[in-house]
Amino acid sequence: MTEGLDNSLAHRKKEITDLQLLCDLVKGKEGGMLRRSGHVLIYAHWEGFVKEAISEYLNYLKSTKQRTLLLKDELKALTLISVLDKPQPQDKGFSRALTVLFESNWRDEDCFDVDIDKLLKVGNIGGKELRFLLNISGLEYLDVYLNRENWISEVLCGRRHRIAHGGLQPIGENDIEEAVNGTIKLCEAIYTQIVEALRNKYYLAVN
Repeated sequence: MTEGLDNSLAHRKKEITDLQLLCDLVKGKEGGMLRRSGHVLIYAHWEGFVKEAISEYLNYLKSTKQRTLLLKDELKALTLISVLDKPQPQDKGFSRALTVLFESNWRDEDCFDVDIDKLLKVGNIGGKELRFLLNISGLEYLDVYLNRENWISEVLCGRRHRIAHGGLQPIGENDIEEAVNGTIKLCEAIYTQIVEALRNKYYLAVN
């Protein structure tokens, strides 16, 4: 059920861990350049894994033809996405869909179906965007994310943004180690949450 996600997490962890080892070996100006490039790669694995995990979760619900009538309200609301252009963390579109939800009559045979690629077009994944993607998927924004929310937005995502847009953002040896360890911990938390939600059918309204 989650074999693809297993392999993806293992690959991403190995690549960014190998990156840290390489950064430890290269000193001076070259080391600084490598660490800046490395931070962008670390962020890329973070964004990639978050979107991949949410996609795997929602694709499972689609592929197994889960009956919309039995799903959590947040997932029911996603099936009403046609009333919106695209849900965004900064607007009230998803709230409008929830309002429409309570006025809808679901047929017993209706199955969960959403445009997942469209849902995932939220830009860079900071704390706000992570909360949004979890919420619309009917998943809890856990304390492990809340406690690192500012770090996700200002450091992991923020540094990547400044570097990618030409800023000479200095990245020290401790910074790259923190980025590696923090990203791995967060990705592991997301993986565990997705696996448990599927195993325990937390996507159902009554569980």
